[in-house]
Amino acid sequence: MLTEPRKAEGLLEAAEEVETEVDYRKHELIRFTDHEACWDLEFRGAVGETALHLCYLNNTLLHLEIAKILLDLYPKLVLDIYEAEEYYGESALHFAVVHGNLESVKLLVEKGANVNQRATGRFFLPEDQKTTPKAAVTDYDGDAYYGEYPLAFAACLELESIYDYLISKGADPNLQDSFGNTVLHMVVIKDKPGMYSYAARHPLKKADHWKKNFLRTEHTVDGLTPLALANRLGRHQVFSEIMELQKMELWRFSNVHCSIYPILAVDTIGPNGGMNWNSSLMITLDQQTEQHKDMLQSGVLRQLLDEKWKTFVRKRFFLRLCFLIFHLIMLTASVWLRPSSEVQLLQTRNDKARLATEICTVIACVVVLFLHAQEMRFLGVYSSFANLANAPFKALYLIGCILQLAVVPVRLASIPHLSNKDIIFKLRQAEETLLILALPLTWTMILFFAKVTIHIGPLINIFFIYIKRDLLPFLTIVVVMYIGFAISFYRMYKTIDDSSVKTFESVLGAVTSLVHFTFGEFEYDEFKMTEYPLLTMIVFILFMLIMPILLINMLIAMMASTFDKIIIKSEKDWIHQWAKIVIMLEQTFSNEDLLKFQQKYSVKIENPLDIHKGLYPEPVEGKIDFRGIMVIKTATKTKSKQRKDAVRNWKRTVKEVLSRIKELKAHHPYNSNLEIDFHAIFSESEDGQVGSRHVPHRRLARINMFGSQDLAAAVEQLTEAMVPRRSLLN
Repeated sequence: MLTEPRKAEGLLEAAEEVETEVDYRKHELIRFTDHEACWDLEFRGAVGETALHLCYLNNTLLHLEIAKILLDLYPKLVLDIYEAEEYYGESALHFAVVHGNLESVKLLVEKGANVNQRATGRFFLPEDQKTTPKAAVTDYDGDAYYGEYPLAFAACLELESIYDYLISKGADPNLQDSFGNTVLHMVVIKDKPGMYSYAARHPLKKADHWKKNFLRTEHTVDGLTPLALANRLGRHQVFSEIMELQKMELWRFSNVHCSIYPILAVDTIGPNGGMNWNSSLMITLDQQTEQHKDMLQSGVLRQLLDEKWKTFVRKRFFLRLCFLIFHLIMLTASVWLRPSSEVQLLQTRNDKARLATEICTVIACVVVLFLHAQEMRFLGVYSSFANLANAPFKALYLIGCILQLAVVPVRLASIPHLSNKDIIFKLRQAEETLLILALPLTWTMILFFAKVTIHIGPLINIFFIYIKRDLLPFLTIVVVMYIGFAISFYRMYKTIDDSSVKTFESVLGAVTSLVHFTFGEFEYDEFKMTEYPLLTMIVFILFMLIMPILLINMLIAMMASTFDKIIIKSEKDWIHQWAKIVIMLEQTFSNEDLLKFQQKYSVKIENPLDIHKGLYPEPVEGKIDFRGIMVIKTATKTKSKQRKDAVRNWKRTVKEVLSRIKELKAHHPYNSNLEIDFHAIFSESEDGQVGSRHVPHRRLARINMFGSQDLAAAVEQLTEAMVPRRSLLN
């Protein structure tokens, strides 16, 4: 079973006939690497495990003692990993980290375990990558997806003491897993803001803020940084923690402090004035979840939106609104002043006002389409259409403008045929059809601007939610019912000889008549004229029970339930829509203008932090102009108050340690042969396992992180002096 260490590739060739072997090398995410192995593959378990793996998997005191004996006899066992596809790459070190057992981690590393061993088996993949076909863009949701490396496992489980030890032994927090995620990416995915700060500020090796993963999205071709990933996944607390790490404090007065937050990766305006699709603000606006809407309520993103609105967007907004009102007045007047059908349009003498309004309407439509063409030139055709998908009112408005301009060639086509009344009549019908369609489409643009107001904006959002969530499913049932009953009534009314009864002459007419029935408009006497009057009455009663009584009331109940659910979050939805309008109007400016506006609402950072260098390529003219947004905040506690509370907490901790020591001494009188493990002061195993023994190390790690190294050493010395140690196995 146990052999001298040799290459696992050769062992695999020797075990080709073993039933448990799986051809994992065909899986693109399970990367086989040539490695040493101690336990012969022919004598392993069903998934390629060894006895050492099972010892650390069970993690009882007895199993851990057996593992120590095995490692004393065969130290190279620490190199063995699971060889089958499901758990490929998992080592005993991974088990020790998951159980939070620092002693086991130290033992395995001292015996030569690889601190950068990757667990890439199917079990450790996100759920949407285990299925076939795999999701094109993963959400990283998986119960066992912890970043493959032992260090990433420790970070995801917030095991600071194990994290510290692995870092000290050469583990690299910037190594990327199969998806390009580093330790910082993983703590973002697992939503661990405290651990993010701990890894990013670690004194031995700081994790890289700007390492990008391999994620490919609609606008992302080179991956996401931890900051961008926090925005994409809606990790509000982690995002706030990252921004706090990057801020530069200018001054502090009592509990009020002023800081500058770098906006290089946050603002939608890139370093060259172009659209930064990878910015935190743009990624947040592209998502529709409640977590992403929460990110816009306060903090740096909300401050940035407010500054954009006050600096340049508000002026453009009201200019566009005034222009729209002018356009609508001209369009409405041109239709209102149209002569009757008997009068030919081009031969009327008293329509100078109408002709003037028509000319103004055409000019307005040309201006609108010209401005949209400029936006397409700035953003590109694809991005421009993507914006229209997020702004349906604007899309309808553009269609209305195109229909209005289509009236011009129709009007011109009528000039050569002034003497032909038939052609003139048909062209007039085509002209009026275009105007009838264009009027409602153009007027809906008012709702686009009304979405900015706090009182009307939420109602517009509720209106669209009603259509999507309630009305469309309701119409599906209604259409089926109408068609079924319409055919039945059409057949029963077909036998009526009275020519005056034209209610159900056709199937389409039958549907229209049923709509009248729904609202109480029907002729009871017509039922007696059918061939089956009793059957007609029964079908009519059945229809009235289903449609006006059951389905209509069901729709009302559905809408009431929907209103109760969404009115609570209506303000969040309104801010989200307002933010989209801000960015949409921002895109109507040129790159040069946007750079000028950015200089107005931001401040220049003379000595940018090192973490911002190299994020973007430098412009041709010179270096990137690093800028930040100034934010003044009021803290709940002053720095002095925080220090006093910290000292008070450490004093309370020392008193707790001393009291626990006294309690343990009372239960275990002093004996030179008696040793008590210091970990037992904080936690003792109830089931024979030691899964929570990392707690004291974690507390001491927090003490060291805040600089109270003397206190940490004092607690350790006090414990060693007063409490003799003993083995938990004795």
